[in-house]
Amino acid sequence: MLVTDVSSQHEVLGVATSPSEIAAFAIEWEGIVQRSDEMDIFVSPIWMMLWYETVMNGKDRPAVVWVNAPDGRLVGVLPLVCRRRYFGLVPYTLYESAGDSVVCGDHLGLVVSSSDFAYVYDAVREWLLAQAADGALMRLVALDEQGRFATSLRRDVEECAARWRYVVPQVAPRLSLPGSYEAYEQLLNSKRRKLIRRNWRHLERDHGATVCCNDATAPLGSVLDEWFALHDSLWASRKRRTSLEDDRLREFLQRFCQEAARRGWLRLHQIRVNGRLAAGTIVFHWKDRAYYYQSAWNPEFADYGIGELVVTQSIHAAIDEGLAIFDFLRGAERYKFRLRAQPHALVGLEFARGGPARWLVWAGDMRERTGRIVRRFRRVGGAEASDNGC
Repeated sequence: MLVTDVSSQHEVLGVATSPSEIAAFAIEWEGIVQRSDEMDIFVSPIWMMLWYETVMNGKDRPAVVWVNAPDGRLVGVLPLVCRRRYFGLVPYTLYESAGDSVVCGDHLGLVVSSSDFAYVYDAVREWLLAQAADGALMRLVALDEQGRFATSLRRDVEECAARWRYVVPQVAPRLSLPGSYEAYEQLLNSKRRKLIRRNWRHLERDHGATVCCNDATAPLGSVLDEWFALHDSLWASRKRRTSLEDDRLREFLQRFCQEAARRGWLRLHQIRVNGRLAAGTIVFHWKDRAYYYQSAWNPEFADYGIGELVVTQSIHAAIDEGLAIFDFLRGAERYKFRLRAQPHALVGLEFARGGPARWLVWAGDMRERTGRIVRRFRRVGGAEASDNGC
């Protein structure tokens, strides 16, 4: 679909559906992201193009909605993936946020500067609602709940009488970093602060543990191989599967880490014991933020709280580099809040205006309502059992 500004004869909006089409405006896209203080690493063209290449299912195709200013400059991008799905035997089209998957990106959505938001949003909104009217199911996820894109789209979807629902609400805790690590330690409760210090002392005393980053001790490819082996071992010890068993996600992460290292974004923090990797975190430093992506640690050192130690090592490094935010990304694990992160809400919107897609939104809403009722009764039942001493 192309929309043309008749006065200037420039195409205002279009959809890129192939790598070559996306590459044609990738430099301008990168410029928008770099100039904006509100954009995150996960909406950069480097992240998205690699995601399309490695993670996207081969049956699907990219759908990058682009918006030009009247003078032909690229001013906005909405990266989506177009999927063909079936409701019984009836086919329908699903447009979904690109860059999202387990251990993939957060803070997705519209790529646009604040000054161009109204112009770009108006064009993108009309396109989204038009696809929904044509029978497509629209699912935009991992949006910042209080961001302009999520709040504006929710309002407009409600006003156009589309059937809609929230999907996959998430929490992505964030830590506002003080000016020094000593000041950060004061944010922790006394017991936690003393425990972390004691665990560091004992790990160094008992095992001569050392810390390093990236390729300080070996080529980055070898360090990543060590990290993946440690990650696999940790999840095997828990008798649980890891999402990184998916070869596509593993390839994506390995390749992005290599590119991030080349650009100065990667911080693969390590704790080593006798030269072997005992714990490691993959963190991306970008603009004024650190994005805590994944961690792995050896359960043999669990008594030293080594998983927590390597995270605090990452926080220490972010503070030393003068960053403002340590973003733990999605997941409400308790350790994030023990380390004084504050909740930050992510939300998804699913909507449709016609065809089988409208029924799918309704069915999803009913499933969610039923699930809430069941969970409520389970909580009540558990409370009664507890009151009865069971």
